[in-house]
Amino acid sequence: MDAVASQINALDIQEERKELIITAISQGDKISADRVFRIWRICDGLSIPGLEQRIHAHEFLKLGISEKQLAELTEVATTVGYQDDKPRKSLSRPIFALSFYGKLLAVAITVASNGFVVGMNRSSLDKFCKRTGVNVEELADLASWPDVKK
Repeated sequence: MDAVASQINALDIQEERKELIITAISQGDKISADRVFRIWRICDGLSIPGLEQRIHAHEFLKLGISEKQLAELTEVATTVGYQDDKPRKSLSRPIFALSFYGKLLAVAITVASNGFVVGMNRSSLDKFCKRTGVNVEELADLASWPDVKK
């Protein structure tokens, strides 16, 4: 592990990012440090080294969200987004709602047990608001990016 940590520490990336990559590898996650394009920690402590399998890009293009913005959307949804914490069939696929660059939306994000985001797709904002009791007009005040409102 020391050799791997030395290799990662030699990369020209932020220190926090190096620490998260080292942590992920030390926990047994099979990742290539030089191929990680985004990594962050979400509230339950899992690190998310990147988008690996299924992101429904075409669903987001219809909203004017480019493929290049999907990693940012995933990170923002899991850190700033308002999460539906009511019991549902699929607890492994939480739904987050937010205003992303002025676009109100709900997204379902699947995070594998190793912390990798393995899927993301749009979800119904109307159903989310009905389930959670959140008013659509209030959502921008609760969870907005890039202007996080207090």
